[in-house]
Amino acid sequence: MNFINKNKIKNFSQGKLLNIFLILVLAVAINHVVFSYLLINRESAKASDIFGYAQVGTNNYQQNGFKYLDKLKLYSEIDQVNFALLNKVNNYIYFAIENQDNKSLLIKFDLENFDRQAELIIPDYQIKTGVIDNDKQKIYLGVEAENELLAIKKRIIKIDLKTFSIKDAIDLQPDDIISQPYFDKSNQFIYYWQSNGQGTKLLKINTAPDNFQREKLIKIGSRNNSLTYAHSLVLAPKPNKGFIYLANQNKIAVIDLANFGLAQFVETDEHLIYRLLGVDPELGYLYYSTKYAYKYTQLRRLDLNTLTFDSDILNLQSISNCQKMIVDWSEPIKHFAYIIMSKGVITEKDLEYKEEDELSVFHVSAMPATPLEIIKVNLTDFSRVAKIALNSDSLKLRSVMPDFNNDLLYLATDGNESYLNKINIDSTDIFEEKDVYNLPAGEKNISSGIVDPSLGYAYFSVQENINEPRKIIKIDLKTFERVDSLELAGNEKEIFTAFLDPLSHLGYFVTNQGIVIRINLLKFEKIDSLNIGLSNLVTSWVDLKNGLAYFGNSSGSLAQISILPDDFNYLGNINTSLNSHSALAIDTLNNYAYLADNDNKEGHIIKVDLLNFSEVAKIATGGWTNFKSVRIDQKNELAYFVTEQDRMVLVKIAPDNFRYLNSYDMPLVFRGSDQYIEDPSNKDLVYYLANSGNNSKIIKIKFKGTNRPEVLDYFNLPEQTGPMASMVLDDSYGHIYLGTADYNYIYKIAYTPLKGKIRAFKVNIPEDNFTVDYFEFYSHERLGNIKLALYDFDKNLIWQSSTIKNTANNDWLRVDVSQGARQYLQGLKAGDYWLAWQTDAVANIASYNQGGYGDGFEMNYKFGLFPKKISNEKLTDAVWSIYGVKQ
Repeated sequence: MNFINKNKIKNFSQGKLLNIFLILVLAVAINHVVFSYLLINRESAKASDIFGYAQVGTNNYQQNGFKYLDKLKLYSEIDQVNFALLNKVNNYIYFAIENQDNKSLLIKFDLENFDRQAELIIPDYQIKTGVIDNDKQKIYLGVEAENELLAIKKRIIKIDLKTFSIKDAIDLQPDDIISQPYFDKSNQFIYYWQSNGQGTKLLKINTAPDNFQREKLIKIGSRNNSLTYAHSLVLAPKPNKGFIYLANQNKIAVIDLANFGLAQFVETDEHLIYRLLGVDPELGYLYYSTKYAYKYTQLRRLDLNTLTFDSDILNLQSISNCQKMIVDWSEPIKHFAYIIMSKGVITEKDLEYKEEDELSVFHVSAMPATPLEIIKVNLTDFSRVAKIALNSDSLKLRSVMPDFNNDLLYLATDGNESYLNKINIDSTDIFEEKDVYNLPAGEKNISSGIVDPSLGYAYFSVQENINEPRKIIKIDLKTFERVDSLELAGNEKEIFTAFLDPLSHLGYFVTNQGIVIRINLLKFEKIDSLNIGLSNLVTSWVDLKNGLAYFGNSSGSLAQISILPDDFNYLGNINTSLNSHSALAIDTLNNYAYLADNDNKEGHIIKVDLLNFSEVAKIATGGWTNFKSVRIDQKNELAYFVTEQDRMVLVKIAPDNFRYLNSYDMPLVFRGSDQYIEDPSNKDLVYYLANSGNNSKIIKIKFKGTNRPEVLDYFNLPEQTGPMASMVLDDSYGHIYLGTADYNYIYKIAYTPLKGKIRAFKVNIPEDNFTVDYFEFYSHERLGNIKLALYDFDKNLIWQSSTIKNTANNDWLRVDVSQGARQYLQGLKAGDYWLAWQTDAVANIASYNQGGYGDGFEMNYKFGLFPKKISNEKLTDAVWSIYGVKQ
């Protein structure tokens, strides 16, 4: 029998554990030394042997457009926001509110977290107006007594923002005014003004720390030099900061601030001055809006040096009111202005107008029918740059607060509820109005179109009038110009839809009377046509994978044709049990068709088996009727039907489970949505075209299975073009093309922020004989592919990488120079170069940093090999988180 010595085992085990522990400690120490060595060397390399930008920036940007960032719901629907003030120093915003208990409150919100921080009650007085001095950390409230027993009816109250308490107050005289304050920040004065049929009053308040007092009240209202019913005021900053300009419909009064008196009048009999908007101090112009025959809003300007009216005019938008213009006075001056527009007839009164980082407030007595819009204007060449519509509930403007240091605008708005809107104004929206091409006379009424990206052309159906044959026109996508046209037959008049077979380069144009026209796009000539035996077509669906196309007519019949290149034939049709029909979807995975009716009384959806072409089921839709379009989600076996009542009806379409699930309210902007295109890179992102009267929109929707679809963004198309009849998507460049129904215009819209461009920024190689071993590219999201390139200072190509799969998620992606021609990155001379990149991703993967204007450039370019020479580039301020390393 073998005996076991337990003490020996215990001693051995303890010794073994101690050895293992010592080995682990040694391994950690060695690893720490090695890691520290590598880290030190990496940091050292960054300091002396790199070029580019090695700090992580942000992907909270949109190139070439505005972007909604956030919104804040304040209180209940019956709370009233009077105005808001922005404190950029401490990142707070203050709202003056009359709550449901009739109390006047100043409420403090944290901008970073959008949280309520504190509130200050103003006893016995109602807050009417306010201004903020960010430098001195003070707010000045104009208040009026609610208590009739109080002897002092009006006061100016000073609020200390450090303690968030009342610091001091000025008692005003009975004839004084507290309306429409304008803060002269550089000289520490507030000017309050008011105008009526007797003239205009202007009150001056000194806010200097040791001299907080009422200065003087002047009246511009004598019989010979009266300024009655003045509607707006601006103060000219440097170099003309010594004057205030007040205007009524045909006269501008110039107030000399040196003696606080009237200097002169400038009169016009050519047009009506609707509102003074702002001053660009460096260009030396005062800008104001006018109405042209009450049809168009115009932007005009007054030369401040000569006090003469300039002849240049900028038409902004039809049947709109220009409520406010914010001029970007941040250093360096960019000469951009942001104009807030409201459609419809509005009676409003300016309450406040501020320079730089202050605010404007507007009380609106008639609510506009559509959301407010912001138009970006380049004052240097006096041109319109871009436009964005606010959220659907932003109908009345309360306050505008620019934060130009961070490229933001904050707008307090009212509708059914009160909101704070946060707008990125740095660049432009993913929905940027890129270009407009005016077709020749006789080519209008654009009904349908297709894009063949590999050929680089778009094709649209046009027609002078309904009694003439259609033409197919050919547009060069690179130059965005018409290059050719093709006449159709006499009976091929009303084109209903069009689709593309990209592999065979065949285009199909379908008439309302059921004629399918096939065109060879390589030769741009008609091959043949096919009559499918159905007229009054209202729906279509193309199944390119199986070489099939489906068409439904208004009475509920469905036809099927083969669209194989060597088999272009009619296959059959079915007359369904629907009395009317307006929306069609095909489940190609399970071979079923779903048809929705256009009944005004009760809604139905039917299911058709495509293998034997028979109707197999019919369900009710919860009372929702008048369907316009439908989208199939085959992965989740769902179908989303859009109704004319702005509802999204959800239906389960599993082979053994066909039933109505739910319906969702969609926002007002969704009205009229009857066309859509899925994003090829993300099928859950869908772009809808909505036509409501003369107002057309593109709406970006994110689908979330059985959860409510989310409206991510939308873009208002120019109103004067009327409704849009066709929408096609070019995934190569990230563009959507739209044709107008009533006019001869084609629009090109960018729907993705990064795709279809080369971007670069200026870098400096620190020493001669520099050899690059690898590059680092910071990516915020693991998506798509990238390519890098290095250009010399004259923008000649030196080196480019191969296509690199982006595998980095909030991390640096290493790109070895061996993935290009390594020899061209050896022995580089010291000096300035351009580090360029491009991507095929449709998300904000790259890391943006703001530099100075001219530090970067961009140019339109299809993802692929870099050009040997950069041309037609546009300068930017973008610096990207990319750097090259010499080991």
